Amino acid sequence: SKVRVTDDDGGIAIAVANIAVYDGVYVSLTGSDANSGLITAPKATPAAAVTLAQTLTLAANRRVFIAQGTYASAADIVAGTVNISGGHDPVTWVRAAGQRSIVNFGPGAQLQKDGSTSFATYLIGLDARQATANDEPCVLLNGTNTLDVSDCRFQAAAGVTGANGPT
Repeated sequence: SKVRVTDDDGGIAIAVANIAVYDGVYVSLTGSDANSGLITAPKATPAAAVTLAQTLTLAANRRVFIAQGTYASAADIVAGTVNISGGHDPVTWVRAAGQRSIVNFGPGAQLQKDGSTSFATYLIGLDARQATANDEPCVLLNGTNTLDVSDCRFQAAAGVTGANGPT
């Protein structure tokens, strides 16, 4: 956008500035975490997108759209009040029912989602997996208010072997 400023003496200054308008933050396998997260310049990891979305002023824009594919996360993704929608086509960004984005969590890492805020939050189209460590969860949900979880799959790591029962 172009901005024109006139002072009291009639002096004129013109500046050109790029202003990012977010409707959410986008993630794609071809993205970069150095990108803006806009639909034309997506982030590479869900964690980077969630971190950016948490800083957006309008709560309605605290959304993350993840393109289809498999992503790795070595650290917790603390989504808080950020809404996450996976399984989007990486070109059209349309999500068809049954399509999911896979997030493989490393040892000790998980998705943490808080539904205890005063407004509804959601998780849609995610396949969260904790497959690299024994006896660890892949997701921690706190849903004391409205937390809508739809078309998702959560897979914990294999548990430790239990003791044999009585014979």
